[in-house]
Amino acid sequence: MKYVLTFVVLGIAALTLTGCNDITADSIRSDLPKDLHTPGETKGQVDNRVAFTSTVNLRNFNQDMLRFMLMDRPSRSIDYPSIGE
Repeated sequence: MKYVLTFVVLGIAALTLTGCNDITADSIRSDLPKDLHTPGETKGQVDNRVAFTSTVNLRNFNQDMLRFMLMDRPSRSIDYPSIGE
């Protein structure tokens, strides 16, 4: 009886570890999503992210260049107001 119980426990453990499904590498390869461009995004999502990032980078570059050329605000070197203030 002791051997039968051991055999049954080992058999259940073997079935649990190996599983009963028939997943093969070919079945996984044939079921891959075709619309993903990266592991988590579609091509449209990637294009939107790249366009948004490029737009923000160009706007920030433009703002940095205006600051570098001192064109972002009027000069404060005189005591009286100049034209347009």
